[in-house]
Formats: sequence, C-alpha cells, structure tokens
Amino acid sequence: LGAALLGGLAVGGAGGFFLGKSKKDAVEAKYETYWPRKIMMVFGAPGAGKGTQGVKIVDELEIPQLSTGDMLREAVAAGTEIGKKAKE
Repeated sequence: LGAALLGGLAVGGAGGFFLGKSKKDAVEAKYETYWPRKIMMVFGAPGAGKGTQGVKIVDELEIPQLSTGDMLREAVAAGTEIGKKAKE
C-alpha cells in the first residue's frame, strides 16, 4: 500500500509539473499576443483601487501610467481652459 501511494504521488507530481508547464506556456503566449501594444485601461469607481493597482501594473508591464483624474486636477489648479471647463 505504501509503495502504491508513493508511486501515485510521483506520477501525480510529474503530471502536475507538465500541466503547470503547459499553463505557463499558454500564459506566455497570451502575453506575446496581447501585450505588444502595451496599452491597458483600468476603470472603476472612486476608491476602487485603480491607483493602487496602477502602480503594480506599471512595475509588472513596464508601461507608463496616465491618470485622467490627476491631469484634470492639475489643469484646474493651473487655471487652464480645460481646467475651467472641468470645474464647471
């Protein structure tokens, strides 16, 4: 019984390795397909964590982060034409 259990664990472990490897390959293929443009848009309600996740996305994908909220707040503070329209 002990040998059968160990044999089953070995086979299961090897199967898991190969299944994990094919999953890894699938994930890498997905990145190669979808990330050449390096554009990602994150939407959500205020306080949903867009800024928190944005930092992690920037670090992981090495792409710049542009925040329209930050841009509009700067425009309002600077008193630009767009800032005045945004304040209305």
